[in-house]
Amino acid sequence: MSDSTITDIRPSPEPVIYQPKQSAIEALKDVVRGAKRVNLWWALATEDLLQRYKRSAIGMLWILLSFGLFLSVKFAIFSVILDVDVVDYLKYLATGYFLWIFIQRCLVDGCATFISSEGWIKGRKLPFSIFAFQMVTRNILTALIQVLVVAVILVLGGTEWTPNALISLFIVVILYPINAFFISILFGVITVRSRDFFYLVQSLNHIFLFLSPVLWQPEKMGALWDNLLVYNPIAHFLISVRTPLIYGTIPWTSVFVVLGVTAALGILSMAAL
Repeated sequence: MSDSTITDIRPSPEPVIYQPKQSAIEALKDVVRGAKRVNLWWALATEDLLQRYKRSAIGMLWILLSFGLFLSVKFAIFSVILDVDVVDYLKYLATGYFLWIFIQRCLVDGCATFISSEGWIKGRKLPFSIFAFQMVTRNILTALIQVLVVAVILVLGGTEWTPNALISLFIVVILYPINAFFISILFGVITVRSRDFFYLVQSLNHIFLFLSPVLWQPEKMGALWDNLLVYNPIAHFLISVRTPLIYGTIPWTSVFVVLGVTAALGILSMAAL
């Protein structure tokens, strides 16, 4: 982190409490002001990652190794249990698990958006949205390392690239970060008011891993999918990316669900901010 950036974020001698916004217009202004401070939230995000692996011999390579190891174990177990085509399931699992890890990380980290930045919020009058940008950027950088494993699997697995894959790219490159930003604000504000919300989200994450089509395929779940699991919004975030990418078809229902959830989270997050 450069000296100018450190000076920019160093707490002032007299703490200043940054008051919450009172209207949606002011919340949007906060987001605009935060977006302009790209040097600051980029520095904070990269510093988070560097500090996390500071004393490690291989550093951020652990992000790649841990993802690969977990994926290998899950594949070895569930490919046998589910009795599926090995190559097809490996592509299915790799893509789904990669997307799930990003979603899960954003949900949990989103709860700590403001709590973990309490010193900066109280020490200097900064837009709240800076810390949401920080969280999203940190998780995107992590995902960019993990996606290397997925890319290799898709290429070696003979995935046929079609124009419909552009839908996948639009959702994962544009809508995923936007939703992560909204979640970081909404969940961050809720957790400030009730720390129990963090533990609730953390517990539900373990449950939703099995309620979402990460390890299993919807078409093989029968009535359970049709009557219950289809109402899980996380499932549609996975399907809307994975299906066009691997199978070349567009699941319009899932795409519309993702767009609807994005709009709802945007409204709620701006109301909370």
